[in-house]
Amino acid sequence: MLKMDNVKLSFDHLVIDSITMTFPDHGLIGIYGKSGCGKTTLLYVLSGMLPCEGEVIREGDYSFIRQNNDLLSYLNVKDNLLSECCLMNKHYDPHYFNRLLEKLELSHLLKKYPHELSVGQAKRVAIARSLLRQVPILFCDEPTGALHQAQSHEVMTLLKEASRYALVIVVSHDVSLLRQYVDELYQLDKKLRCISHKDVLDQKKWGKATRKAHVHFVYSSLKYHKRRYTRLIIFQCFMMLLFLIMSTGLYSLNKTWQLILDGHPLKYMNIVEEPCPKGLFLFECGDFPGEIDWHVMPERTDHIHLVDGRLPIEKDEVLVSDTVDKKKINYELEGKHCFHVVGHYHEILGMKRAFVSQSFYQRYHYYSASQYVVEGDYEAIRKKYSHVENEWVLLQKSFETLWKLASFVFIVFFLIAIIISCLYVFIIKRSIHEERKRESAILLSVGVSINKVTRIYKKEALLVTLCTSLLTFAIYIDLFCVNYLFHISESCFHFSLYVLPISYYVIITVIYMMISLTGKESLSNEKIVSLLREDN
Repeated sequence: MLKMDNVKLSFDHLVIDSITMTFPDHGLIGIYGKSGCGKTTLLYVLSGMLPCEGEVIREGDYSFIRQNNDLLSYLNVKDNLLSECCLMNKHYDPHYFNRLLEKLELSHLLKKYPHELSVGQAKRVAIARSLLRQVPILFCDEPTGALHQAQSHEVMTLLKEASRYALVIVVSHDVSLLRQYVDELYQLDKKLRCISHKDVLDQKKWGKATRKAHVHFVYSSLKYHKRRYTRLIIFQCFMMLLFLIMSTGLYSLNKTWQLILDGHPLKYMNIVEEPCPKGLFLFECGDFPGEIDWHVMPERTDHIHLVDGRLPIEKDEVLVSDTVDKKKINYELEGKHCFHVVGHYHEILGMKRAFVSQSFYQRYHYYSASQYVVEGDYEAIRKKYSHVENEWVLLQKSFETLWKLASFVFIVFFLIAIIISCLYVFIIKRSIHEERKRESAILLSVGVSINKVTRIYKKEALLVTLCTSLLTFAIYIDLFCVNYLFHISESCFHFSLYVLPISYYVIITVIYMMISLTGKESLSNEKIVSLLREDN
């Protein structure tokens, strides 16, 4: 049903003056009038795209055939023909589809794109698209414009056939052509004046639709805008990869240092400056090579993490840090002797340390007269002695300071990266949106809801983010494999890299997905009409 109740519309002058009219459920209605009288404006009012005074009551879907090119530039002819059915989730009749192709001579054009068509060919494609959807109301604005006489009659014949099933309203300047086909003819001059009226045959129902249209709008749009989206993917991939690399560095540094600190031989060795009956005398460092910091192995060794080898037992065996690459260490103590390196452990910041066995200490008893080593938990020892030092605690504090600084730099970089990414995504999306405002207007003009149009664009954004994430993940894994094969992080930074937990990657992907989904593609009814009028 389509009804106008006291509809009035004015711009700088009165265009529609208090029209009240009820249209039939089916039939071919023709409207003509002098140029600029408001024929196209009346169709926009009836479709609901142009607000007006009074009330327009419309039930059921509608489609709109405009004067000029109605086609989506990123779809070929076949996909354009099926676009309305696909977007509105409608089935179509394949026999009727083939008949439209034959009648409008479109069979040889199915793989061509709109820019490859003539004005007349594009017009016929737009007509076939609207007819294929088989809507209850069809608005036609100069449907035979740019067509030669034979094709004009073919189009009017098809519209006449469609009017047996639906209400078809045609506005045209060709009065003689309208008279041959329409059931009711009206002249528009602020009001609608009936010129002629014919008896309308009983309404029929459309044939059963048996096939559902599937058109890859998102893929086609991405392919059409591939240059911009390629730049966007490369930029986002670079930012995500940089973020992953920094995250991996921090994560690996933290994990490596925690492992080293937890398994460090000095963890339970506390230095006190007062005699202790259970304390172990501090080893006198001055009697050994100065490039290495010497210590005695603690009695508690279950926490020590070895890189290779074992703990020293005999008096001529020594445990050294992994920064010491010697297999033997010569020393002079009551004669020339040689330590045999029997194991390595991880050390922090490239420091060189060596730990002799308890057997060596018990034999030579070199010690400091003023300092003693007491094994045990640092906090517990502090409660018993006034002055306690623990080199492991100092190492841990140094790491915490470095970690805070690195975390601060990472957070600053992350915030800057997010801001830059948002700006760049906004610029790219804005440029694409400006190009396809007209395409959005076309979709909205044929009855596609703004929410559905927005969903199409959001699917594009999600697909771009997915491609970016997969590409970033592939590059990240490749870089990690290269590092594993050539030991780059160990040789350059003295710590191993660990793969980030999958949750990190998911979080980054979600963040960039949210960035891609920012903004909403929206057009007001006035803007839609304005864009469509520009084409006319």
